[in-house]
Amino acid sequence: MEERVQVLFEEMGDGKVVFFLDDLDQVLGGASGEELAYALKANLGRKGSRILATATPRGEAEIASRFPGLREGLEAIQLEESGEETSLLVMEAHKEELEKFHGVSIQASAFEAAVALSRRHVTEGSLPGKGLDAVDQACAAAVLAGLGPGEDLELEGGDGAPSIGGEVVARAIARLAGIPLDRVSTSMTINATASILLMLSFSGVSVGMW
Repeated sequence: MEERVQVLFEEMGDGKVVFFLDDLDQVLGGASGEELAYALKANLGRKGSRILATATPRGEAEIASRFPGLREGLEAIQLEESGEETSLLVMEAHKEELEKFHGVSIQASAFEAAVALSRRHVTEGSLPGKGLDAVDQACAAAVLAGLGPGEDLELEGGDGAPSIGGEVVARAIARLAGIPLDRVSTSMTINATASILLMLSFSGVSVGMW
């Protein structure tokens, strides 16, 4: 591992290439984590070397605890979590990729549920990442369970593939958050009711609540 990383840094000598590591804490948690951490630390001050890595706040703390020398050589940039509208656009851009990988059909309600429910119930990570994780896990769970076409209480996929909608994503969110499914489903019902009331109010209809 160390030799392979060293070769990469030598090829980056002109500073025009950025060495990107997504979820650095998870990468360093693997079998070759210590070797990789040593190689990265050794090349941090190398002329022309440019390293960009991502990690959650908890992941950053783990890196600082296990590899303090590496963490001291990296500058932390705190990024604000994306809003729901932006997160939805980013997630929808991955629709074709996820459908092809899992062999499923993903409905619009799946992404909408992933954004709203992961923000409310999943504390680890941020949008749009944790929303994508929820959809990815929902797709994998549906395939493993042998979900047939249209069995998600959603519209059947046009190509006969298992259809992934809001209900399947809600189950994935419940697993990720470690909470009962009915608690997640209840929040979906509350949101739907609020949306209906909002639309009625815009239409000039008076709505009473008892």
